[in-house]
Amino acid sequence: MSDIKMLFAASALSMLTVVPAFAASPELVPLAENDAVNNRLVTAGIVRRIHKQCPRISFRKFRSFMYLRGIYNLAQQQGYSADVIEAYIDDEEQEARLYVHVDNWLAQRGALEGNAESYCAIGDAEMTADSQIGNFLRTD
Repeated sequence: MSDIKMLFAASALSMLTVVPAFAASPELVPLAENDAVNNRLVTAGIVRRIHKQCPRISFRKFRSFMYLRGIYNLAQQQGYSADVIEAYIDDEEQEARLYVHVDNWLAQRGALEGNAESYCAIGDAEMTADSQIGNFLRTD
């Protein structure tokens, strides 16, 4: 087989593997509307807020880093580019929007702004329940 025919065959074969994957992928919604990504970011925000507001609770750094990396990887697997993901992460308006959900979740469980013990109680309850959020927290 000539080099040209081999190159053509290899090109055609690679198109067969690329086109179906591309054709099957749905249109991407803006990251701000991606529930799978945003729900995970809200979870991370809850952990961060508890850690920041309660002086006796910290977070598991490696586990948290891997979780955040997993969110990034999920977004990439769904077809978002690194530039789109990083722009979303750096967008202060989007961060504020997510923290509204974080603060609502915490308020529904009794968190009171300026009352560290109310955040500690939520963190303690999450750790006792061995919840996803509790698994990221630890007492010092």
